[in-house]
Amino acid sequence: MAKKELPFCGFMRISVQDNDGLEKRLKGCIMEAPLHKKVEGDNVVLFADLPKEDPIRFLQITSDENDHLACLWWFGSGKRETHERYPCDKLLAIMNTVKTKPVVDKLEDAVSSFTARACMPYIPDGYNRLVEVKFHTKELKFITRITRIELSIPKGYFEEWQSYYDALKANREEDKKDDEKK
Repeated sequence: MAKKELPFCGFMRISVQDNDGLEKRLKGCIMEAPLHKKVEGDNVVLFADLPKEDPIRFLQITSDENDHLACLWWFGSGKRETHERYPCDKLLAIMNTVKTKPVVDKLEDAVSSFTARACMPYIPDGYNRLVEVKFHTKELKFITRITRIELSIPKGYFEEWQSYYDALKANREEDKKDDEKK
């Protein structure tokens, strides 16, 4: 009997961080959003849409020399324990941080998107087999906002990650059964 594939459910978090990797706690510096999945050719594309014109909820690209963009993607529910920064056992990808100043300089030339790279730590050699991240932007009242983020993963990488995730989930279920026996 074929395994029934569940609908994809995932989330992403993007933030502006300082040189020490600390998230800025200002308006426009942190956003979380649900992920959606589509297949384009030989790639699985996970995308998240962010508010375009909301005056409170948005992610801006700052021109500060010391600012970086950081992004995480994870599978499953958005529920996290209060002590968790993100659910490590459901991690899908981590974006290599991007300095914001060069991005702002590039976007001043009427470009409305830019790219970065992300790693998938749960696939073999995942820190060297990078995947593309595309950011779409819009300028509103002199603030450059990110409006959409697309993570493009080759199908083979996604299948490797899915296999690892399934094994991790099975081990978690075994651990629960062992705990219940005690």
